[in-house]
Order: sequence, then C-alpha cells, then structure tokens
Amino acid sequence: MTTKTTASELQAFWASDDPMFWPDLAYVDGLALSIDGRATDEFDDIDVEELTDDQEIKILGGVICYADGSEDGFEAQFRKWRKLQSSVFLSVQAPKDKLDEIKAAVKALGGTIR
Repeated sequence: MTTKTTASELQAFWASDDPMFWPDLAYVDGLALSIDGRATDEFDDIDVEELTDDQEIKILGGVICYADGSEDGFEAQFRKWRKLQSSVFLSVQAPKDKLDEIKAAVKALGGTIR
C-alpha cells in the first residue's frame, strides 16, 4: 500500500515529539518515497525538510527502529498518527483570480496556509 501525503503533513509527523510514535532513540531506516512519480530507495539521501507542497509525495517504505530492537513500518505509523490529528493537510488547485478569496475563507475557518 502507498499513502499519498503533502510535504507539510510528512514534515509535521517527522517533527512530532509524540512518544507514541517517536520514543527516545527511535530512528528511521530505509525511508523510500515517490516524489513527483520518481521512486527513491533506501540509498537515496532524502531530506524530509527540503520537500515542498507542490511535489506529489507517496510513502513507499521504511521502518521506525526502536531502542529495544523492535521496529514498525514507517507508513503504518504515519497512518496511525494521521488518524489521531485534529486537522488535515490539503493541497489545493484553484483559479488564480480566486486565490485571495480561498485564503480568506481558510483563515476565517481557523485554518493556516503555509
């Protein structure tokens, strides 16, 4: 299974300090993504912080490794984390002449725009 996401959402998971997903000494091994249709693999140096929301991102693989030697699939943990969030991340395509109206509506409803 592959999970589609935005750079902002993936970066929020990556930066999360929730010990349920990132206990002390946890690290990611073999992260593989599809970025704009190009699959990376565990040997590619992926800097999650460098990804941008105009890129199409899919999680293909990887594991989160724990201090006790156990591990969980990165994608599965990401999906669990996503379900627990009170907000969602969107990538929106809209007419240029409506951009200000869309931004205003998102902000009026309590959303943020990056």
